[in-house]
Amino acid sequence: MNPRKNPNLGVSQVRAKKRRLLKIRLTIIFGVLFFVIIGLALLSGIDKTKISNIKISGNIAVGRQEIEDIVNTDLSGRYFYLFSKRNSLIFPRFFIEKDLANTIKRFEGVNVEWSDLNTITITVKERKPFSLWCGNNLLKTEDCYFMDETGYIFGVAPIFSGNAFVKNFGGISSNSPIGENFLNPLTYLELNKFIDSISGLGFRSGTLFYNGDDFSLVLENGIEIKFSDKIGFQSAFDNLSSAINANQIDLALGSEKIKYVDLRFGDKVLVGKNLSK
Repeated sequence: MNPRKNPNLGVSQVRAKKRRLLKIRLTIIFGVLFFVIIGLALLSGIDKTKISNIKISGNIAVGRQEIEDIVNTDLSGRYFYLFSKRNSLIFPRFFIEKDLANTIKRFEGVNVEWSDLNTITITVKERKPFSLWCGNNLLKTEDCYFMDETGYIFGVAPIFSGNAFVKNFGGISSNSPIGENFLNPLTYLELNKFIDSISGLGFRSGTLFYNGDDFSLVLENGIEIKFSDKIGFQSAFDNLSSAINANQIDLALGSEKIKYVDLRFGDKVLVGKNLSK
């Protein structure tokens, strides 16, 4: 029911009265909202919904403490200085996932889930070492870094004895290669099919150099195979395989007889003989 209008009030007085009533109502509404927000802010920090337990699984090379330090930093503080980020109902799940993946390059995947009012579970998937990147200079091996099967560099590698992994050189100008890709992932996948195919012929690979245009693969027996992705890795291997089957070249002779095999010229297979040996 609308309040009765006082006939003794003028138009301006009626408007002023309405404005006063509106201010009173808004003050009450904002006051109630203020106390509700403060109440929720206080409730967000109670122990009943506070994250006190972090379960971690899937980590092998990365220590638990390193993961916990990042998570606890992300859970510290409050949203808008009001709501606790450690509250299990509103904790920054997706931010933690992104932060862990960006900070620890060894992680290929991170999943964070709510378990109960006091527990969150973090499941990680670590990248597996596939090969090494060892700098841009074949004559001066720098610190080597692990690469996964996509050519992504994710961590410093210890010093290995022997050839447990193929050593890759070139292709990256950065002084901090962690987080870089040696090649486009699809190109790197095709490249490793080529290397695997050569291994299938019985010749183990040692090092690979990429100068930005061409590739140079040195086998363990010392023979260098030059090739390019311009004609396709599969075509290069088919040409090499055909030359071997036709007895045009014998890779088993080793570098004492053959210095290099050049596969960069279409169907032609050029062989550089080592005349000094």
